[in-house]
Amino acid sequence: MEDRPRRMVTRSKVLKVQKDRPSTNRPLTTRTNKKAKSARPEKIEVKDGARINTRGLPMLPDELLLEIMSFLPPKSDLLSMELTDPRDLAQDASDYAAKRDTLMALTQTCRNLRRFFRPYIWSRIEVHHGIRVGEAVSAVWNRGSTSANIGRMLNAELVRQLEIVTVRDPSLAKSVKFLNVEVRDYSIPTVLAELARCMTLFPNLHSVKLDISSSKPMAVKLVGEAFSSYLYPQVHLALVSGWGIRFLRRCPSLRLANFVGHGIRESTDYALAGQLMGACPRLENLKVSIGAMESLGHEFMQAFRHLRIVDLDFHSFNHDLTKSRCSAR
Repeated sequence: MEDRPRRMVTRSKVLKVQKDRPSTNRPLTTRTNKKAKSARPEKIEVKDGARINTRGLPMLPDELLLEIMSFLPPKSDLLSMELTDPRDLAQDASDYAAKRDTLMALTQTCRNLRRFFRPYIWSRIEVHHGIRVGEAVSAVWNRGSTSANIGRMLNAELVRQLEIVTVRDPSLAKSVKFLNVEVRDYSIPTVLAELARCMTLFPNLHSVKLDISSSKPMAVKLVGEAFSSYLYPQVHLALVSGWGIRFLRRCPSLRLANFVGHGIRESTDYALAGQLMGACPRLENLKVSIGAMESLGHEFMQAFRHLRIVDLDFHSFNHDLTKSRCSAR
């Protein structure tokens, strides 16, 4: 009788130990669920709980994605386009807007396509005649539109694009390689100051097309003040018009300069070009209007030891002057 209670106590202790011990054998239902999960498409869990699709279009290698993108219309060379034909600029802007919208839609489908296409979308900062701003096309003279409204629209769009690549996603700053902007006469001191600051944040920026249009008498001073605190050694090619010549003084590595375009018609504008002497020692290619040659003078040409090509533009000059220049050549 004394042994019986002991055995009961012993048995209860054993059961208690077995109950507390973690089981090494999973239930049959658990094994069945595991097999069912293995039959599903493989997905990878990430920290935030989202899932990454490991099959289909998002998993194509970058080489194939680049081949797909090559079927979209290419962008024209911004330095080869003339500023005198607004229709060509508007058509080019429309074509590029369609390409940009397509790439933007692809970036919204998955993370992999976003990673690949976003740098191509933001390789160019473009705000000029004919671009699409929201549902509107800027610089199209519809009934009721004014120069002030168009200037405000263009400058606001420029600031918006600069904010995206420098504030919202600073990693995109290294993707910017081309800058094609038209700064109008609306809040021009603020816009120029922001443009000058942001351009220093683009390490791979090498080509700039800058048109600064202003009717303010202090425009020359405003442009000089905006860019005077910065240097842009990464810029090698530039096409400027209007007061944009002041910007070239801040590009010590400049190799190609184009002064041909609307906004540069007076001899005083070409006198500003003389300020490049000593500021751009590596200049190799210069494109100017033939009317500027007398203003620039022989001394200007001799100041650039590496100058190899001088491209003279005969547009907007009378036939007699053109004929005499050609005969002299």
